Amino acid sequence: MDVESRFYSVLNTNYIPDQAERVLVEDIILVQESEIFQLEAIIAPILQRLNSLKTSSKAHKALISQARRLPAELVAAIFLLCYVNGKPFGGSLRSHTLCISPPA
Repeated sequence: MDVESRFYSVLNTNYIPDQAERVLVEDIILVQESEIFQLEAIIAPILQRLNSLKTSSKAHKALISQARRLPAELVAAIFLLCYVNGKPFGGSLRSHTLCISPPA
């Protein structure tokens, strides 16, 4: 429901309403905020469902990602190639973290 307002022409201007107009503006604000509250109550469960579906979809996509298709041995070999003479390539142990664990 659109709230009729005689103030549309002065919105976003430097117009200063008098006391009687302030009362009218406050009434318009009350009606609009009431509708905002009602609409937010309607869309809240929809937004919650949407976020839940997005999270679930993302998790399911991760299950079939290409990185998961690589054999664990290949991934381990790639990381081990990053080491030269038992030290991380190009730096100290502080600047690199290497953690290889078997699939759960």
